[in-house]
Amino acid sequence: MNILKTLEGIGFREAEAKIYLATLELGTATASNIAKKARVKRPSAYVLLEALIKKGYISTFKKRGVTYFGAQSPKQVIESAYEKATDAKSILQDLMALAPSDLKSKPRVQFFEGHDGLVAIMEDTLQVPNKVIYAYADVELGWKTLENYYPTYIKKKNERKIVPHVILVDNPMGRRFKEKSKEEQRCVRLVPKDTFPMSNEINIYDDKIFIISHKDMTGVIIQSEEIANTQRSIFKLAWEAAGKYDPAPNMS
Repeated sequence: MNILKTLEGIGFREAEAKIYLATLELGTATASNIAKKARVKRPSAYVLLEALIKKGYISTFKKRGVTYFGAQSPKQVIESAYEKATDAKSILQDLMALAPSDLKSKPRVQFFEGHDGLVAIMEDTLQVPNKVIYAYADVELGWKTLENYYPTYIKKKNERKIVPHVILVDNPMGRRFKEKSKEEQRCVRLVPKDTFPMSNEINIYDDKIFIISHKDMTGVIIQSEEIANTQRSIFKLAWEAAGKYDPAPNMS
């Protein structure tokens, strides 16, 4: 995962992220050394350091008349971002109440591309803890593009007690996912690839659906409660039909 991009995603400007990372690597250092490490001009480094001090990400002290800067612990930075996200989520219903009714009902579509884009889509499913995700996939296609990310995703998913119900193409990787169902907390039914080929991966979760084309490295998230509920019903119908080919999934 791109650390710089992730820091930007939690509120750092690109230049601020570079300064924070440089300061973190140096331990404690002068502004000139931080500027050199971050490859930022010294006058800009002073401005950025001041901004980071105000945000609480950088601390400062003087030693023999020289000003030194130190980075706050990454754990504190991430916990701060998590607290802000939690605070923001707590006012979601209040904000939705203020929105015009047509805004609430219109589907929202987000487009993503590239490896980081697909990871961002997968990460979005982790925002609904203690819920079920319904999915269709050929995991051999997904494994080729996200092999390094899947173990992280599974770990996070299990921590959030998210249990996917998945209809997978019956191939070696699909069977492997089924064999590990109990360990990795998922419920799987396999269907024959020749009868039901799947070139896209689809997940239905909360009021959203994502569709990923692993071949093209692109994907979309559609947010609409009405569409998600309809697709959820279609999945349940498909799940029952898949029992014809795989009548005994590993998990109830």
